[in-house]
Amino acid sequence: MIDDKKIDWIRLFCTPSIGSVTFRHLIAKFGDATQAINNLPLLANKLGRGSYQNKQITIPTKEWAAAYAAKCEKNGVFLVASYEKEFPKRFLATNDYPAILHVKCKKSLFEADFLNQDSLAVIGARNASLQGISFTSKITADLCANNLVIVSGLARGVDSAAHKAALSSGTIAVVGCGVDVVYPPENKELYDQIIANGAVVSEMLLGREPRGQSFSYRNRIISGMSLGVLVIEAAMKSGSLVTARYAAEQGRDVFAIPGHPYDVRAQGANYLIRNGAILTENASQILEGIAASRNKYVGNVYAQINLEEEQAEYEEYTANIRTMLLDGLSYAPISIGEIMQNIGDVRVQFLQAALAELELMGAIEIDGNIVRRI
Repeated sequence: MIDDKKIDWIRLFCTPSIGSVTFRHLIAKFGDATQAINNLPLLANKLGRGSYQNKQITIPTKEWAAAYAAKCEKNGVFLVASYEKEFPKRFLATNDYPAILHVKCKKSLFEADFLNQDSLAVIGARNASLQGISFTSKITADLCANNLVIVSGLARGVDSAAHKAALSSGTIAVVGCGVDVVYPPENKELYDQIIANGAVVSEMLLGREPRGQSFSYRNRIISGMSLGVLVIEAAMKSGSLVTARYAAEQGRDVFAIPGHPYDVRAQGANYLIRNGAILTENASQILEGIAASRNKYVGNVYAQINLEEEQAEYEEYTANIRTMLLDGLSYAPISIGEIMQNIGDVRVQFLQAALAELELMGAIEIDGNIVRRI
């Protein structure tokens, strides 16, 4: 039986205008999801939501949340809240982990804490070359032989090759849709094999079809769950480079396989190497690079604001940052990291609080680590 704490966690997670940054801000401000829900309408009105959005925030009911949890259980999907021990602890060291993950896998594997085993992301081009597929299979097998779980995105090409090579030891597919939706459709057999030997993970609700922005959500989860990210063949404008950027922002090692300069599929990996990624030729170089990080978790779980000591400073400071952001943000997307670089000397917790409040106002949308005016 699901408890009231998790029911309210689900309700807040599923509330429109509440992204991962805003969720963490509300928990820090009010202490728990129940208090956040009780105070949310008043806070949104106080911030001036009516000036940006004509509709009030609609919070799902307890009955809806309980029914959704039951639906997940019926479909063999575990709902893992970020305060629970099964949540990937390595992800908690980042600034953009989701409040809840959907995990479709065998119960025995879930109870064995599969999501917290040492893992490495292996990603790359959908239209990978034959050499790229062959290399992916070889290096993935070598990594698995050294007790690493392979994380990838279930896409065509390199992702599929990595999953297939890791089936015998277990692999995690992070998807940009509901965990009950198979995308791309031709990977249905591979999807079933992963469910039998590993896990499919997403923060998207059941039944959610993939959308362009969904893959940005997915990419930060791929890197956030992993000790590092290996890029094998990637074009300059590709999701693999987005994942590599997330990895760098999350403090993960980025490894890249160099390729021929005439091959457009190598341009992204070569670019990463020129900009600090570790040039990689075999699994031993990766194992050496991540050796110090294995089995070490650093988590920062919802540090609460000390309202008595910090409330006055918090209110004034975040109001000033909100004004700066409203003046400076355009309708073009920008990452939170880029905002940090350009806004000046601002404490990260206050910047995140200001972004959360702007999202509650309806002035911006936060997709993972990307901010847009709306």
